Amino acid sequence: MNFAFHIDGFYCNASVAGNRFQGNKCRTGCVTLSGTEKQAEVFDNEFVENYGRYIVELNMNSHTPYTQWVEASVSYNNFKRNSRPPDTPVIATSSPTSYALGIRGLQNVTINRNLFSNPSMDFELLGGQASSLLENYLDATENYWGTSEQPEIVARIFDFDDWNSFAIVEYFPYLVADRFSSRKYIGTKWRPIFDMSGPIGGRITENLRLKPRSQPYIVSRDLTVMNSVSLTIEAGTELQFYPNIGILVLGSLVALGTEDNPVRFSPVPISQYATPSRQSRAADPNPRIHHPDLNPHVGYQLRLSGGSSADDGYIEIYNETEHRWSIVCDDGFNDMTAQVACRTMGKEASNVIVRRNPYYDIFVFGYPLMHEQVNYLLCLCAIS
Repeated sequence: MNFAFHIDGFYCNASVAGNRFQGNKCRTGCVTLSGTEKQAEVFDNEFVENYGRYIVELNMNSHTPYTQWVEASVSYNNFKRNSRPPDTPVIATSSPTSYALGIRGLQNVTINRNLFSNPSMDFELLGGQASSLLENYLDATENYWGTSEQPEIVARIFDFDDWNSFAIVEYFPYLVADRFSSRKYIGTKWRPIFDMSGPIGGRITENLRLKPRSQPYIVSRDLTVMNSVSLTIEAGTELQFYPNIGILVLGSLVALGTEDNPVRFSPVPISQYATPSRQSRAADPNPRIHHPDLNPHVGYQLRLSGGSSADDGYIEIYNETEHRWSIVCDDGFNDMTAQVACRTMGKEASNVIVRRNPYYDIFVFGYPLMHEQVNYLLCLCAIS
């Protein structure tokens, strides 16, 4: 019960190879590599019949994209018959409830020659790598995804077309059979059709016009209007969005609403999706933070700095390893996250305001011009 294998901290050479992880009931995940970048390989392992939100996750954050390339790979692993814990509800969120393999953070990871078949998990792969580049690709070619049908493969991968802060997962070409020596598919890559008969989302690659209809358009995944493409929304049209889901416009957006017949953007009614229960949000007496230099019962230390009062400013977190305060930078930071931060600091959280301001850090590790990539957060916790 509550099994977890976790490699954290600063740079190291990490190899997880030749193991069999079977029948583990994991509190969160089975194998996690996190911290700063690592020369890492997850090679020739079997992950079978485990329970967890995820089975393997690589989540490394550093300045790697601007300094040097550090190799990391996941290859020749067997991910089979794993599942999320029983009775785990599917929560409406911009991050999936469960996945076999997750890539988060900044370090690039190559994913080749793995065998996936985990129908009891929401996704086989979470392509959550972040980057300052729009078209950031994650190499996940030459894997078997439990099927040879491309629409089904795409549906088993959570990436840019689900939440456009993530990478674009390149799955093609893929293996056509459930064995490492399988041949690669040699046909044409499938091009998805933008289907408006159900919930919509993903990349819009051709000019599109949304017309009013009796039922609203449900946006369940991020919409991205690509370059040189136009999305036109006619008067009287209504779009309802799942939590944390939005529209990124790289081309053009035209909303033709009028005073008498407006274009409406509204949230999906909360009755139509699951939310975390009060019990799951309640305080847990067990340690949640697994770090050798951090008291798991005390938690993280947060503060606000640079504001006009004690209740506003840039959010900083104390790094116990480096013994210094570090400013928080996260494009996914939202009002709900800010409420948690405010409560952690013992401040009123019912009237949180989040703003993003540029914060220039010209010499990070001695490298100039890095300030062009840095974007920090301002959280106001004051009561109006």
